[in-house]
Amino acid sequence: MATSHRGDYRAVRRTKNAVATAGIVTFATSGAIAAGAAAANPGVVISEVEEKSGLRLPSPVDRRIEAEVKATAKVPALPTTPEDTRMSSDRREVTGRETTVSRSGERGGDAATSALSEVATIESLIERPTSVSGGAQKAVLRYVQDDVTVYASYGKRAKELGELKLGRAVYYTGRDEGGRQEIVLEGNPVWIPEGNLGKTKPEPPPEPTPTPTPTPSPTPSEDAPAGLDFSACGDSSVEDGLVSDAVDLYRAVCNAFPAVASGTTYGYDPHGEHIDGKALDFMTDDKELGDAIAAFVQEHAAALNIYDIIWYQRIWTPVRADEGWRAMEDRGDPTANHYDHVHVAVN
Repeated sequence: MATSHRGDYRAVRRTKNAVATAGIVTFATSGAIAAGAAAANPGVVISEVEEKSGLRLPSPVDRRIEAEVKATAKVPALPTTPEDTRMSSDRREVTGRETTVSRSGERGGDAATSALSEVATIESLIERPTSVSGGAQKAVLRYVQDDVTVYASYGKRAKELGELKLGRAVYYTGRDEGGRQEIVLEGNPVWIPEGNLGKTKPEPPPEPTPTPTPTPSPTPSEDAPAGLDFSACGDSSVEDGLVSDAVDLYRAVCNAFPAVASGTTYGYDPHGEHIDGKALDFMTDDKELGDAIAAFVQEHAAALNIYDIIWYQRIWTPVRADEGWRAMEDRGDPTANHYDHVHVAVN
């Protein structure tokens, strides 16, 4: 009886295995058939899947375009201008440096980057003297504010190379050492004393206005001719810049006419016969006094070495004395026509 049950059990197991095998074969066969159908007509299979799921699957063309877009996005844009190239180089240089960590544990990456953008190396300036920035550096255009000595370095025993004149344009690198500042001059690093650079070009100092130097007043003659007094008289400043004969003339008229001593007389002046210190203007609105002065000088013309006398729009000269007083053209105003002063000049 026991033998019979074992035989039945084995038969049942064989039957189950046969059925399972038949199912696998049937499933595999169905899958192969489906794969073959999909390969033969993929559009039909995709359509059935979209219809059953309610979703739209991307076509092969869509998938290819999407793949190309992703591949393009991974490639960085190439720099197209010199400025783009420089900035790209700057980013690689700065970001390639290790971050500095201070004793307190604070990272100084930003500060280091900022500092690198502040100062330019000499090499970059020599290569590009007209460009004051390069890489992580920068130099600035400055003007020399005074005449300064140029040195080969900042040491106390540095060799003197020459002198820079006021207003010279240079590039300041930002380096200050030993009381001197580093600049780039004609492509070479040199040093000048600090405190002599400015942002604006200074104006050259104005040329001094030439001041005429009056002729020193000579000592007047001690032995005056008869009827003349050459002793000091009136305003001594009138004699400044006058020649010796003009000084004698002033003193002689001043001593002969007290009104002249207290009045106004003009001597040296940068115009006409006065510029050589040889003429005097005895100012007076009194016609009688003017006539008297003119007559006095005319009487002593030889002793006083007179060149000419002009009074009341008339002129008298020793060389044409026989013609007497000669009329002059109208010059437009009383002073120009000598109505308010007697003009006397010596040779």
